[in-house]
Amino acid sequence: LSLALAGFSSPFTTESSWPARRAQAFGERERNRMLAMQPCITRGLVNTALGQVHYVDHRPPSASSTAVSNVLLPLICLHMSPRSTDEYLEAGQLLAAKGRRVIAIDEPGYGFSDNPSQSCTLHDIADGVVKVADELGVDKFHVAGSLMGALTGLSVASRYPSRAKAYVATHLYFWPEDQVAKAKEEAAKGTGEVKTAVDKTDTWVIEKDGSHLTKLWNSRAPFLPEELNQRAVMDEQLYLMKRKERYARGVSIEQGQLFDFEGTVRGVKGPALHMVGTQCRDFFDRIGYKGTEQFDKTALALPQDGLERHLIEGGAINMINTHAEQWSDIVAEFLANAD
Repeated sequence: LSLALAGFSSPFTTESSWPARRAQAFGERERNRMLAMQPCITRGLVNTALGQVHYVDHRPPSASSTAVSNVLLPLICLHMSPRSTDEYLEAGQLLAAKGRRVIAIDEPGYGFSDNPSQSCTLHDIADGVVKVADELGVDKFHVAGSLMGALTGLSVASRYPSRAKAYVATHLYFWPEDQVAKAKEEAAKGTGEVKTAVDKTDTWVIEKDGSHLTKLWNSRAPFLPEELNQRAVMDEQLYLMKRKERYARGVSIEQGQLFDFEGTVRGVKGPALHMVGTQCRDFFDRIGYKGTEQFDKTALALPQDGLERHLIEGGAINMINTHAEQWSDIVAEFLANAD
C-alpha cells in the first residue's frame, strides 16, 4: 500500500496486470481520502489603502461536514511584532481541522505584506484587515490578536461590531501611565519613533560579518527551540529590513503607547477571551513593564459580560506556537458559544 501511495510499481505487478490496476485504483482513492482529511492552506494578496496585504487562509478539510463549516464563523488572526502569519501556523491548522476557517494576516510592514505607503495608525491597519475580509467574501467573523496584533484586533472589534462577533486576545497589553506619558511627550516634540522616521535613520545596523543576524538568534536562543527560533529570526529580519526601508521614506507606524486603548475598548460589544501566559507575565514584571498589573487592567477594561480569562501555565511570548494545542482548544471552545 505504501508503495502504491507513493506511485511506485514492481516487476511483479506491471501496469497491464489487473492486480496492479486494482492496487493503483485503491492507492489513488486512499491518497485522495487522506488528502481530503488535511486542512488546506492558500495564500494571497489584497490591495488596501496602505498597500498589498498578505494573508494565509487555513480552510477546513474538504472531507469535513460542510454544514459544520458553514455554521462556524471564520477567525481572523493578527500577529504580534515582530512576527508574521507564522505565529498562527500550528494553531491555524488545528482549528481548521476542527472545522473552522482561520485567516492569518501579515500586518503592513511585516511578513510578506508591503510596507505601509504612508504613516499610519493601528486603526488604519484595522481598516485594511476588514478590506481583506471583504475581498475574501467574509461578512461576519471573529477576530484574534497577540500583543500588538491584539490592539489592532481590538480596533476591529470596537469599530466594526456588526461584523466582528467575538474578540480573542492573547497578551492584550497596554503600557503603564508613565510610559504612555513619555511616548506622548516624545511625539509632541517630534522625537522617538516619529523622529527616527523623519530623520530617515534606523538603529538596526547591518554588519559586514553578519553579527547583526547572530544577535537576533542569540536573543531568543535561551528559551525557544531551534526550529521556532529560526522562524522568529526570519520574521524579525524581514521586519527590520522593511523598517529600515520605510524609515528612509519617512514613514512610521503608530507606537502601541500612543494607541487610544481606553477609547477603543469602550466600543467592544461582543464576548471576549483574554489569555495570558505565566512566563510572559513574569517576564514583563522583571523588565519593568508591570505585566501582572497591566494584563489585569486590560482584562477588567473588556466587557465583563461574556468575558473568559485563561492563565496558561508556562506560556511565554510565543505561546501560540509553543502551546498551540492548548491555545486552539481554549479558542475552539470559546468560539463555539459565540458563533
